[in-house]
Amino acid sequence: MTDASHLGVPPLPLVRDAAAIMSFCVESLDDAVEDAAKLALLALAGGAASLLLRRASWSRRSTRAAAACVVVVLHPPVNVLADSLGDALTPVQRALRGAFMPGELPRAARPARRNQRGTATGAVIDDLVEDAFKLACVGSHALLGSALGTSLTQRALPRFAGTLIALGAPISEYQSCDEYGDLLGDMAQRWMEAETTG
Repeated sequence: MTDASHLGVPPLPLVRDAAAIMSFCVESLDDAVEDAAKLALLALAGGAASLLLRRASWSRRSTRAAAACVVVVLHPPVNVLADSLGDALTPVQRALRGAFMPGELPRAARPARRNQRGTATGAVIDDLVEDAFKLACVGSHALLGSALGTSLTQRALPRFAGTLIALGAPISEYQSCDEYGDLLGDMAQRWMEAETTG
């Protein structure tokens, strides 16, 4: 019998979506947990600041501005905490890789593209732009995947297939959104630092 492993995953919708979910768990779960933790903690901090300031009778505009400042100021320490949560998943990813992809090596670590000599403000701008883009990118894929999954579930496919498509669409694009967001953040950091120093 001929070995077909070099062909990769067949380009069939449900098969490709299932493979994307498995690949996501093995390759990007740590990044996704990091991003989810960062988003949840910053949303909680911004929401708490808004609630407290509204109760103190601040105007809507002042409350929003102050809440945004709280989020920006808390971003660096929250980023460090979220990074450590993502790093804690490394053993889980190794176990998943061993179970689902025995003998496969992990993807090569992304080279550090960030300007390590940049300013602290530049690093915050980099992270904020990267995270905002990634949220919009993955969110748009999730919205389209959900719409497609719901549409197909109501007409032809069983609920499981619709769920698989709804999850597979954003998950399959997560790494692309992450990498593009990183490049976009680096560009924003370089631009901001050039504008403030030159």
